[in-house]
Amino acid sequence: MEKSRLDHHFLHTDQALLHTILSAMLLALLSIGLYHETLSAGWRFDDGGHLNFAVSYTPWQYFFVPDITRLQSGANLTPWNALFYDINLELFGLDPAGFYAHLLILLWLTSIASYLLLKLWIPAHWALTGSALFLVSAPTTHIANEIMTGHYASGLLFTVIALYGYTRAIHDQRFSWAFFSAFFYLLAVTCKEIYVPLIAILPFLPAGTLKTRLRLALPLICVASAYLLWRFHVLGRLFGGYNLGGQFDPILILDMFGSLPSLLSGDHLFGSLAWFIILTLIFYGLYRQKINVITSIAAMAILLFPLIPLVNYPGVTAPDRYLFLIAWATAMLLAYLLAIVASQLSNSVAWCIAFILTGISLNHHNDEHKRLLELADPTEKSYEFMLNSNGGQFYIAPNFDNYFGAVLPEAVAAQQKLSRHPVQRAPLIPDIEQLAALDLSHASVWRYERHCRCVENVSSIVPGLVEDYKHKLKERALTVHLRLQPLKAEWEFGPYQDGEYAIMLNNQGYFTLPRMGAHSYPRQSLEGYILYKSPEGWLTRSPHFHLDLSTQSEWQWSRSDLPPSL
Repeated sequence: MEKSRLDHHFLHTDQALLHTILSAMLLALLSIGLYHETLSAGWRFDDGGHLNFAVSYTPWQYFFVPDITRLQSGANLTPWNALFYDINLELFGLDPAGFYAHLLILLWLTSIASYLLLKLWIPAHWALTGSALFLVSAPTTHIANEIMTGHYASGLLFTVIALYGYTRAIHDQRFSWAFFSAFFYLLAVTCKEIYVPLIAILPFLPAGTLKTRLRLALPLICVASAYLLWRFHVLGRLFGGYNLGGQFDPILILDMFGSLPSLLSGDHLFGSLAWFIILTLIFYGLYRQKINVITSIAAMAILLFPLIPLVNYPGVTAPDRYLFLIAWATAMLLAYLLAIVASQLSNSVAWCIAFILTGISLNHHNDEHKRLLELADPTEKSYEFMLNSNGGQFYIAPNFDNYFGAVLPEAVAAQQKLSRHPVQRAPLIPDIEQLAALDLSHASVWRYERHCRCVENVSSIVPGLVEDYKHKLKERALTVHLRLQPLKAEWEFGPYQDGEYAIMLNNQGYFTLPRMGAHSYPRQSLEGYILYKSPEGWLTRSPHFHLDLSTQSEWQWSRSDLPPSL
């Protein structure tokens, strides 16, 4: 009898292990099938800034020296982002293929961890379905194609492991699992703030008693408390994003929340069908009393709350990294709902629904992948040009955009620091006035052009650009009030209510600003000038300014000599 039970236990264990191994292999094949093209991609988006930051500072500095930690971002506490680049630089140097491979492995491991977590609640085949839906989601598509989101991928992996450990702690009544969970929660919160609210869902999990859940959550509560102290010490605030201009508009918040379904599944008939099916599944689960309403409401609040600081800037307008955690949670919910349908209604119906939802997700994945490649192309081609250019070439960004001026020279700086024999690369020209000073007889000017999706020689059009700028530049009324504070910059421009104001930011290019506001700014100094573009097309600008927290932190200037016709 005892031998028979023992044999049954080992047989069950062996079958579970075999199923897990096979599931891991299937998830690996799916990951490679979906995202193998990224292994031939180049640097994109913010990579230059992160590369140079990781090369310039040690992990000790960007984790534990606040003045350096906040240099990476004055709005977020994300030292693991720099560590992600640091690890890859040590392993792969400046070869982006290794970075993308690391991302792919993280996503694959997250799908396995999600499978193991779901298997604690539902049958293994539905757990596998949930992991597959996560991999094919549009936000995962963005993560896989953007090295700069490595900390999001790392953080979600650590979060899933932490949830698994906490669930096991409740099931086994063991503090060792609780400390295991707290360790991975600690890693997760150093990756990204969106994983911090995880602590709030623990009391609502439908497992054990409330007393047990709170008792076993104590190690995680200690981690969350330490994080809040650390965040306040580094950033001087516990909540908020880039835009520090004041109140959040409830209408904008509700409008953003209302746009999430179409962002996640596509703004078309198939996307609407997906959410009709999802809502039907939710109502069916509620009807069968298989969904804990309180837990669901708490989870929704925890997932949506981190999006509020993003409403004003930069906005949630695509199924990108900002929706990564929500996409994962949606995939986990769908797996659970499908398991309910399979057990309470029909296995065939559940599989039919699963195939429909997977097909819709795959279609949205393909659409979003195409759109993402178009968005990435200007930076990707510009990085390629800059890192292979020579000293006789000069680069101008499309519309002299500050974004290019901030990230491209940083990539060159990282290359110079890592190279044994540095080669001079093309400088970036931030505005027309500096472009006009170039001697084109001994230099060539290059710019990314959309018509060819390439960086091409535009030296021949430079005289026309300069002449057009001089023709548009006028001596018109303009008022500027700038104030630099610790970790924040404030401004107010006038007198025009319409048109476009921009700041030439630290000689990197133009950064468009609203007429008044505040923005996170982690540096000690700020320099440049203000450029105003009228609806009629004429331009006017301020003199050059230089602000420094230790000397002059505020600047007011005005010009009121309006022409009689105005």
